[in-house]
Amino acid sequence: MSIADASIWLAVPVLVAGLIAACLTSARAGAALAFLGAAATLALAITALSAGAFTLERCAGVGVAATGVLALLAGVFEDRARITPALGAIGLGVSLVIVQTTDLLEAASLGAALAAIQIAIGLVADEDGRGAPLLTARLLTILSASAAAIGGAALFESGHAAAGPIAFVGFAGLAGLAPMHGALAETAGRATPAAAACLAVALRLAPLAVAVRLFAGSQNTPDAALFAGLVAGLGALGVVLGAAQATIALDLRRAAAHLFTAQAGLALIVAATGGPAAAAASVFIVGQAAIVCAALAAGPAKLSDLDGLGHSRPAASLVLAGFALALGGAPATAAFLARWLAVEQTLARGWYWAAGLAALAAFAALLVAGRMLGRIYFAHAPSAAISVAALPVIALALGAQLAAGVGGGDVFVALLAAGRTMIAP
Repeated sequence: MSIADASIWLAVPVLVAGLIAACLTSARAGAALAFLGAAATLALAITALSAGAFTLERCAGVGVAATGVLALLAGVFEDRARITPALGAIGLGVSLVIVQTTDLLEAASLGAALAAIQIAIGLVADEDGRGAPLLTARLLTILSASAAAIGGAALFESGHAAAGPIAFVGFAGLAGLAPMHGALAETAGRATPAAAACLAVALRLAPLAVAVRLFAGSQNTPDAALFAGLVAGLGALGVVLGAAQATIALDLRRAAAHLFTAQAGLALIVAATGGPAAAAASVFIVGQAAIVCAALAAGPAKLSDLDGLGHSRPAASLVLAGFALALGGAPATAAFLARWLAVEQTLARGWYWAAGLAALAAFAALLVAGRMLGRIYFAHAPSAAISVAALPVIALALGAQLAAGVGGGDVFVALLAAGRTMIAP
């Protein structure tokens, strides 16, 4: 990456922070700030386009500029809800660029921008208007994680293999892994359904993928054993904290964020066992967890919303019950196969403690699923408050879980082939 490109992507979080300020101010001041942010971003995008070919990275710059224009319109009409879908789309686009790029420094810079977009979504979609302190804590995490990711990536690409763990910790912070996950989970609990799915799961996947890829590519370096210990330690912390907090979460959106933290921690432990099979298993674990946790975050906000669903809406209750069973890891689902892979990989290495943590993560998911089933069939209420719009998303997640569970062998073989390319020769 050239210095000019790096400076452009380092400026993106600052511009997104300007959009956050626009969302928090009055309509007139917000319009002015958003206009300035859009103009500055467009200028950077034009500069980048004139420097060379039209690449995905530079498309992302244009996308951020378009977000600034939408923020301007939203400020004029005092309708901040319009910004959330645009920010989510931009965030997913940036995530795709992060996953596709082979430049670690570029991934770190875009990861900082993605984390800033998370904050913007959290502010815009804050339903009770009291999430600013949480997002301030998240902003502090982003600043430190961005410094670690960008600095570590620059050193690592310069030939300093010992900087790999520094970059890894930075990407872990950008992904909201434990112990840096609390504010993100609480923000998801206060957000609208679509925003909660983005915050709890979707926008955490790309930095996590880069972190796993960074470790997998560093397994043959002199510091591989120390690196593996760091990865396994962070993973164990994620499983313990995520599982514990998921079991006491007051609503399903917070539970979804914590369950994903636990599953991401389990994936890190599995990746730390080493080898292409471990890399493939970790990707499978994260992928299936993303399916169920994102659907859970986009569904009913509270457990009480499910009260009496089995009596008032039998068809909907069957979909929710099947989804709860998939979340709990019932046989023939991808979640069941993921738990099997986790135990198999950890026991093969002789890590009995890790197999116990895999059981803890499974127990937390099973407990949340049991609470859902209890509310659906054993709590009595005249009508359930679940949104009809959430049912197709949950049904799709259930179908994906079943398809990946039945065809899990073929999926794992494909991931194994990809895992072999992640390991440095």
